[in-house]
Amino acid sequence: MKLTLSEIHPGCVAVQCEADRDVYQSLRPGQPLSDPLPIKEVIWFDATKSTIIIRPIITYPSERCFEAKYDRIEEIVLEGFDVELPEDENAVHEALFHLPAGFIKNIDAGLGFPKEYRSIVDSIEEIDGVKSLVITKRGSTRLDDACFYLAYRDFEKLRLSLSRITRGYQREGRIDRAIQAHNALLTTLDPQRFPEKRRPLKKDTISNLLVGRDHSKSELSKADRAGMVTAKYSMERWGTFLQVSYKFD
Repeated sequence: MKLTLSEIHPGCVAVQCEADRDVYQSLRPGQPLSDPLPIKEVIWFDATKSTIIIRPIITYPSERCFEAKYDRIEEIVLEGFDVELPEDENAVHEALFHLPAGFIKNIDAGLGFPKEYRSIVDSIEEIDGVKSLVITKRGSTRLDDACFYLAYRDFEKLRLSLSRITRGYQREGRIDRAIQAHNALLTTLDPQRFPEKRRPLKKDTISNLLVGRDHSKSELSKADRAGMVTAKYSMERWGTFLQVSYKFD
C-alpha cells in the first residue's frame, strides 16, 4: 500500500495509506476504479504527548476491505511511550518495528492485535460506548467514558498469559498430529511393531480423578475412565477394609 505523511501540528505526524489497487480490482471485477483509491488515516505519531494512535483496518480481500478492523474499538492509543517522528515511508516502517510486543507491526496487515490477543478487544467491546483502548504507562486500569485505560503492566501480564495459552494449544496440536500420523501410517502397517499411541495424561490427571474430580470431562478414553472408576472403587473398599481391620485389632 502507498503511504503518505502529513503534519497535524509541530511534533505530530499522521500516516495515511491508500488502498491496494490489485485488491480493490479483485473485489470489483470489470468495474472502473476510482482515482484516487480510498485513503485511510491509520496511525499518528505525537512526540509532544508521547502518544501513538493506531486505527486498525481490514486489508484482506472482503466486502469490508479498508473498513475499521474492530466492531466498536476505533483506535488503540499507546500513552507514555517514546515517539520518534517518521519523515518518510521507510521511517514509518522503522517506527512500527519499535512498537511494543503484542502488536501487528505491518500496515499491510492492518495493524492492531494479532489473533492470539483478539480476546482483549472482544472483552472490552462488551462495554457499551467504549471506542478507544488506551494502553498507558501513566496510570491504572480504569474506565473513563468512551475510553478504556489499560495499564501497560497489566497489558503485559495479560499478553504473556495469552501467549502461554496459545503455546500450550500449539504443543497439544503437534502431539495430536504426531499421534494421528503414527497410528494411521505405522500402526496400520504393523500394529505389533508400532503399537497404537494415545495422548499422554496431563499432570495430576490420575490424582484428580481419584479425589473425586469429574472424570467425564477428562481426555481419557471410555475404557480408561471405566478402569479409573473401578480402581477408585477398589481403593475405597480397601480403605474401608483397613479401617475395620484396625478397629478389631
